[in-house]
Amino acid sequence: MLKNLPKAIEVLDQSFLSKELKEKYKEVLEKKYRQLKLIV
Repeated sequence: MLKNLPKAIEVLDQSFLSKELKEKYKEVLEKKYRQLKLIV
């Protein structure tokens, strides 16, 4: 699952979402990965 984070961020960066939504979505992803103790 740890390998998926960079891919998820790459896909997110290429998405149609606004810059603000992309940043918020990245924050949510990182928070979830921290909760799962996959990143520090």
